[in-house]
Amino acid sequence: MAENKELSKIERDLVLQYLRDDNVPVTVIATDKPPAQEVELMNGKNEATGERLPMGFIFPVAVPAEQLTVLDKGIILLKKNVRDVLPFVGHSVKVQFFFNKLGLYFITTMKETSQGPALVVPNSIYRMKENVTQHPMDVKATLLYKDGSGKDISVKCIQKESYELFVQPKWSDIDIDFQSNAKKLLEIFVKEDKKNNKSSIGSGLQLISVCRYLTENQMATERTVEDFAFPLEIIYIDDRRFVLAKGESGFVLNKGELYKIDLFVANKENRLLDREIKAQCSVDNVYSQNKRLCYACSFINLKEEDKRFITDKGHL
Repeated sequence: MAENKELSKIERDLVLQYLRDDNVPVTVIATDKPPAQEVELMNGKNEATGERLPMGFIFPVAVPAEQLTVLDKGIILLKKNVRDVLPFVGHSVKVQFFFNKLGLYFITTMKETSQGPALVVPNSIYRMKENVTQHPMDVKATLLYKDGSGKDISVKCIQKESYELFVQPKWSDIDIDFQSNAKKLLEIFVKEDKKNNKSSIGSGLQLISVCRYLTENQMATERTVEDFAFPLEIIYIDDRRFVLAKGESGFVLNKGELYKIDLFVANKENRLLDREIKAQCSVDNVYSQNKRLCYACSFINLKEEDKRFITDKGHL
């Protein structure tokens, strides 16, 4: 099965038989929605057109195997209680699934039937392109502040493994097993933000990384630094804000407080391109789940050349 190529008829029949026999989970994505970067998660509105979109239409929906049935004629029937897919009815969708660890997808229209939403498997099934992105950078930071006695305190921050920085996070970054819980958390955070007279989440794209961190299974990978204190982990950065995360151990930051940040970006391929960024920052929001915390922070007094540097890193 060549990459980016349509499966042959024999391959398609084999995959269809696999779907019928194994009843595998699928992920449904609207194909006629705007890109995530054009959508304000805060109000579910397309920034370009001003059109309001249902929250369920913006993000992919993972459908567990027990919530669907594949009929002999190649029709995937979803149970009526799978409410998250209802915004997709009548729309073109991309359906993704795995066959022997190989990512496959097809494009179809979700239809409403008396038995529930249905997806007809078309003649064309494609292999998903493997998109392995490696950014040749290592990111570290130090937060500086004074405690109640006036003593200088420094908090170490390190880049969390498997989280790409300086790029827009994608909903597909979240493991399919955790997408449902992550979506519920996202809706809670957006709803809470709407209650505030002044929103602090901007486009809200950083919430994808926040929800991913708070819901995914994590091994005990907390690393120590020279003072044996658990550092915070950096899971998101753009030219306006960044997000720090901690497990059960680690420093506690306070919402509304100001800190100084010394951000160091090391280019592992060319050390001449290393960069140190100094600015102030504030903790805008604190998100929590299962003893984990995420601190959403805003840069203050970030130099224009540093903003350009951060923006350019996402284009590598």
